[in-house]
Amino acid sequence: MSEQNTHFYEFGPFRLELQKRLLFRGQEVIKLAPKSFDTLLTLVERHGQVLEKEELMKRLWPDSYVEEGNLALNISNLRKALGENPQQHEYIVTVPGRGYQFVARVKELAAESEEIAEAERVAAPFAGAEDKQKIVRGLTSSSVTRRFRWPVLLVCALGIALAATVYLRFLYRRAAPFEKVKLTRLTSSGKVILPAISPDGRYLVYVLTDAGAQSLWLRQVAVANDTQIIPPDAHSRYFGVTFSRDGNDLYYAVKRNDAGTLNRIPVLGGTPVKLLEKIDSPVGFSPDGKRLAFVRGSYPNPGESGIFIANADGSEEREVVARKPPDFFSPIFSTGPSWSPDNQLIAGAMQSSGTGYRVLAVRVADGKEQILTPQNWEFIGRVEWLPDMRGLVMIARDPDSSVAQVWFLSYPDGTARRITNDLNVYRSLSLTANGSMFATIQAVSFFNLWLAPDGDATRAKQLPTGNVGAFGGNDDTTVSWTPDGRLVYVTKSSATGTSEIWITDPTSGNRKQLTQGGFNNRAVVSPDGRYIVFISNRKGKLNVWRIDIDGNNPKQLSSGMDDSNPTVSPDNQWVIYVSLSNGKLALWKVPLAGGTPVELMPGPAGSVAISPDGRLIAYLYAEGRLAPEIYQPPNKMAVIRFSGGAPIKVFDVPMPSTISITLRWTADGRALLYTANSNNVTNIWSQPLDGGPPRQVTDFKDSLMAAFDWSRNGKQLACVRGAPQRDALLVTDAR
Repeated sequence: MSEQNTHFYEFGPFRLELQKRLLFRGQEVIKLAPKSFDTLLTLVERHGQVLEKEELMKRLWPDSYVEEGNLALNISNLRKALGENPQQHEYIVTVPGRGYQFVARVKELAAESEEIAEAERVAAPFAGAEDKQKIVRGLTSSSVTRRFRWPVLLVCALGIALAATVYLRFLYRRAAPFEKVKLTRLTSSGKVILPAISPDGRYLVYVLTDAGAQSLWLRQVAVANDTQIIPPDAHSRYFGVTFSRDGNDLYYAVKRNDAGTLNRIPVLGGTPVKLLEKIDSPVGFSPDGKRLAFVRGSYPNPGESGIFIANADGSEEREVVARKPPDFFSPIFSTGPSWSPDNQLIAGAMQSSGTGYRVLAVRVADGKEQILTPQNWEFIGRVEWLPDMRGLVMIARDPDSSVAQVWFLSYPDGTARRITNDLNVYRSLSLTANGSMFATIQAVSFFNLWLAPDGDATRAKQLPTGNVGAFGGNDDTTVSWTPDGRLVYVTKSSATGTSEIWITDPTSGNRKQLTQGGFNNRAVVSPDGRYIVFISNRKGKLNVWRIDIDGNNPKQLSSGMDDSNPTVSPDNQWVIYVSLSNGKLALWKVPLAGGTPVELMPGPAGSVAISPDGRLIAYLYAEGRLAPEIYQPPNKMAVIRFSGGAPIKVFDVPMPSTISITLRWTADGRALLYTANSNNVTNIWSQPLDGGPPRQVTDFKDSLMAAFDWSRNGKQLACVRGAPQRDALLVTDAR
């Protein structure tokens, strides 16, 4: 019915006058912006129907291009004007992946009869225009007829509405979650980590990493304005941010001085309150928001871990389930437990030396466990239950990929399906209350191979190898010289996303790919130049492999669960590497020709380098309470004898902002070379073996350094330099 013939609509205590374009609550005028009024009118006119977002956008902005956030802002303003509870919408309901529906009972009132429009609405589903008018005339012909027919029509209307609701819910539930998605970039600085989206999807909180310091920010999704909540702090490292269920508070986990604490702060800023200590993950809230779950590492002993619950104020904490080596809840800082909507289960990622990464669900009441992922995974990070418990959304990497993607994990059958499917790396995850959208981090790395004569940064030149990646975290790539002056390096295939090993001649520019398929990284050339030793998952697990310098004759050398950081002894007899064993990163050795691996030192250990005379082994490691050490930047450097045993020297290392994997000896064996970051710039430092103070070797003014190696004659420094770009992304279910 047109505006000329219709005076107003009524719903609840509100009256919408079309001719005056006013909204009343009783006698009070509720102020609305013109577009907000148009949005409300459109929804009310089509009450009971789902209005697709695209349709609303075209109707409200027919002649201009605007972003979807403008519609979301209008809806948000309307909900405020109507006084809706964030947890219960009486008027405007979001239909995930589709649009909005006005669900309140509406009366369309006209001058001729206040029940004409309502009669039309009842008749419309089954009558044509002519029949509709007959029904209307019949309904309005006399008050007696109206009294008799109205109850019948009311019952019919309720039946139709109920049937339509059941049908729509059936269709919606049948559609697979996030089978079709819409991606919206929320930030563009390239320095964002740990996003958290509010339960209603209106706000985003994120951590900004800049100039070596981290700060906490709030953004209104619809209008993209940013407000700082906590100022930059160079001594704090965030590893989890979560909204409270009501959206009023933020719970953030932060590490200072090697101790993880949980703090609460109002969303709009205020004084933080410390709630818990010795926490090593983000928190996940129970459905009612009264309790929270978290992971604690090195509990009760080093290498052990557990999932705990506590009240939302941090009181009455208790253990739900614990793990002893070789199993542990992981990866510390990258994961977080998720409480199921039925309040019965807590799910989280777990790593085992026998099965790789799995998702474990534990029953809160009695600790009974259930594995949700039948297959093995190379990596699983954050997991989040969907509100209907049809499954979970998770960050994971399967054995066939070198990059972590977002996956849907069906519950309870454990079927997995990719939500994202590209060559980028995804980190972290935060889901809205209705499960229609989530925020994540999309990481893209832009690193290139550089040559610096004598290590002089002013004379450094970029080689034409293109982007060699670093796979989102600048901790997976390497560069290694051959005796004849060629370079072996790792890059990511632009076609498949797999990491491959290449060799190039920096003089001629000629290059050749040496591996094909799988995940291949951390390649080093043997001192005699005959072999390349590297890490690959070509047989399922990350192990040490060897190929000839031309890429032929691959041979597996190790068989651990998670091996890394190989290096070859100067006499070309041994490969020293790191392997995850009993919750620790231990040092192992295996003959380069092949044989039985032997544990050299129980760890912890990270990057490894053997002295030029072959008598000593140096390694980086993370000293502290938190475990496992693989997920912490190294802060110590130790030297042991090649035969093993306790460290004979230990040095402090400036804490890098990322996990450094590069460690080298100077040619004379009198000092150790390593990378350290300051204000988002990486340089090489030298630590004298005699215990003197460290000395800065290079003087680069920009970029991070993911790997380096000196040529055999000591005249050329090859290094991988660049920067990861990390931004928040909103993924919306487009069902």
